[in-house]
Amino acid sequence: MPHRLRDHLAVLVLACLLPAVAPACSAKTATRQAATGPTVADGLGNLRDMFRQAAAGKATLPKSAAEFTAVEPFYPVAGPYVLSGAIDCAWGAGLKEGVAAAAAKRLAWDKGAAEAGGWVLFQDGTIREVTAAEFAAAAKARVALEINANPMRLDLRDQLVHAALVTGCLISINTDAHGLDNFDLLRFGVTTGRRGGLTAEHCVNAWPWKRFEAWRASRS
Repeated sequence: MPHRLRDHLAVLVLACLLPAVAPACSAKTATRQAATGPTVADGLGNLRDMFRQAAAGKATLPKSAAEFTAVEPFYPVAGPYVLSGAIDCAWGAGLKEGVAAAAAKRLAWDKGAAEAGGWVLFQDGTIREVTAAEFAAAAKARVALEINANPMRLDLRDQLVHAALVTGCLISINTDAHGLDNFDLLRFGVTTGRRGGLTAEHCVNAWPWKRFEAWRASRS
């Protein structure tokens, strides 16, 4: 085959293939751009800014999605998710601190979280990815589970401490003391709690007495 004829055929083949290849390339580019754009977690972070400003007295919290439309330009990451229904909100609620903060009360969440799990903004300001079961369990907030620090027991284990914290439970550390020398066993419970991610904020016997008593009264 003469070189000139072969070159013409190559050009014709490319001309036929390019229209089919170009849309595929464009689709892949769009997919990559979507994947690198703001996520639901980013939207919840932007909503947290709104809740923080309201808690500081610098803004008024919307009481409905309709009211949110008025302030939506100030929250450009959260806005599209909220207005499209991809993020649901507990309108009228707000961030709280200390004993008043329900660590597992939901302020805003990925609409699909109840069925498939997703990202949730909680009333104490944390944003966590939870499973569907954890999302459902979040309604049972402010229950304290015990770490028995006795080396013969050591339950809850660290993995269960972590699971309890994720679902919004509080933790108490008990020495299971049967004598004064048993109080030294507390360090084993503290170590177990730390391995599970426990901090003083969610450990009831690390609280000041007034806070503990207010929490205890709220459970009665």
